[in-house]
Amino acid sequence: MLDEAMPGMSGLEVIERIQANPLLGGAVIMMLSSCDQLATAARCRNLGVTTYLVKPMRSTELLASIRAGLGIRVAHQAVEQPAATTVGRALRILVAEDNAINQKLAVALLQKMGHEVTVVGNGQEALAQWERGGFDMILMDVQMPEMDGTEATARIREKEKQTGAHIPIIAMTAYAMSGDRDRYLSFGMDEYVTKPVSYKRVEQAIARFFSFETHTEEPKEVAEPVGNAGD
Repeated sequence: MLDEAMPGMSGLEVIERIQANPLLGGAVIMMLSSCDQLATAARCRNLGVTTYLVKPMRSTELLASIRAGLGIRVAHQAVEQPAATTVGRALRILVAEDNAINQKLAVALLQKMGHEVTVVGNGQEALAQWERGGFDMILMDVQMPEMDGTEATARIREKEKQTGAHIPIIAMTAYAMSGDRDRYLSFGMDEYVTKPVSYKRVEQAIARFFSFETHTEEPKEVAEPVGNAGD
């Protein structure tokens, strides 16, 4: 399990050294990074890296990645697939995110919940779409080109002072530190979720503002190693 950015030798260099050593053939390698860089992720895949994870990550996500890399099958007990969100109507949600992979993930999750999704790539486009009206909520990436999420949120809140309206804005960020929630609230955002976003985290964030059934119980898992214990 390697960090991408390390002094002296980066994680990618370590991988190249490992693969050049026949004694280390077959080693399962996982890469951890603080940045969601498509180029680095592609290079990891070319080097045969099992998993590329963006920090910070949930313990369940890390555990699932380790199990997959080691070929451990997990038997789920009484696991049900999340049902579509039960609301009086489908919400119209604006997603502001510049990363194509994160866009697809957010759209897939929200559509599975039964919502209608519009995607934009920066804060300026988010502001323009919001001004056209018709949205119930915004998922706003914090760091975007041209205009970041905090500035776009501040402009929306300033314009809302003239109408008395208030659209819920959920910040999306790859970084989660102590005090972040208060900081995002000070920018005018209402809640935040960390990336990569998950079904449960997004559903729970939306549930703060709209009443619907959520699926909050974690499935019980029993690890079953593939093969004999002595393998």
